[in-house]
Amino acid sequence: IESVLDAQYSSHFRPGAHLEKSVIILGAMEATLTPLMEAIEAAHAHHGRGITRHHLARFTAHLVDTLQALDVDQADTDEVIEHINSFANEITGTSY
Repeated sequence: IESVLDAQYSSHFRPGAHLEKSVIILGAMEATLTPLMEAIEAAHAHHGRGITRHHLARFTAHLVDTLQALDVDQADTDEVIEHINSFANEITGTSY
């Protein structure tokens, strides 16, 4: 299947769009590494995904509609959106 996808449908995929790497640290306890792993993930989770501020705005607008449909309190909805927006630079890969 892989060879068919590569040969006939490669134009439908972005080569190198997703790359994962791993590291083994012998003798380390996972609990001591968790904060570091979370920091790395937060800094790079959306890198290279092509998420623009427009995409983020569409997502948050949809999320607001969904939360309202679920009768989530407006103050809680605002808090969720504010929290997401606090990561806008990291999500979109911008520095402004």
